[in-house]
Amino acid sequence: MVVVLAPDTGPGLTPASAGLANEVPLLHTHSQVLVITPDDAALKAIGPDPLDPARRPAYARQGRRQGQALTSTVRTTWPAAAR
Repeated sequence: MVVVLAPDTGPGLTPASAGLANEVPLLHTHSQVLVITPDDAALKAIGPDPLDPARRPAYARQGRRQGQALTSTVRTTWPAAAR
């Protein structure tokens, strides 16, 4: 299992397409790839400039919220031996 945290998926900060997972170099031919990108609420909090220091608290909160929401997804897809 390969877990990719992609906070910036390119120009305009758009959510990653399924194609991003295919661009990740796989370690083994049978690897699964989980790509985590900002969801809509996080993108809204980030705003047009991800380096704007005034927005950091808001997007940090959204990142934490999204991370907590994805915990069970990562746990169920990541093999126990890899933890």
